[in-house]
Amino acid sequence: RDDAVRETQRLQRELSLCRDQCDALRAECLRSRGALESRAAELSSALKVKSFELDRTSLSLTAAQAAVERTKAEVERCRKKIELLTSEYHSLQNSNDKTIAELRACIAERDHQLSLYHEAESHADKVVRAAAEAGADNTNALDLPPMSKSHSMGKILQLQKKVRHKQQKA
Repeated sequence: RDDAVRETQRLQRELSLCRDQCDALRAECLRSRGALESRAAELSSALKVKSFELDRTSLSLTAAQAAVERTKAEVERCRKKIELLTSEYHSLQNSNDKTIAELRACIAERDHQLSLYHEAESHADKVVRAAAEAGADNTNALDLPPMSKSHSMGKILQLQKKVRHKQQKA
């Protein structure tokens, strides 16, 4: 009987030890479950944040892609405008070069006409002086009223025609 009591006590101690271990394991399991649930909640929150950031980044990417497309369209529009303006510039440059050439030709012609006028005026002055020197005996030939410069050109040319006409008769 003593063996049975000792065996019972040993088994009770063992049972008590097993119960303590079981309680410790239950407590450990509860702590682990709490930690796992806490970690799962953290991961779930982090996942929600990452999901929100992904959605926001996706929207930003979509907006950036739309902006890129608008910018590409603007660049293409500007490129076409530059091509048009370049074409117009070259056209205007060619027209300007042509106009400059025409104006230079016109200036050269006017310079030539001016030099002819100066030659005619010089010749007319010589003829008038010669007529004045020779006209002491013929006073009607030099009876010229005073004239303005703008009016004198016409008179000089008329006088020059008369002188040529008289020279041709002689």
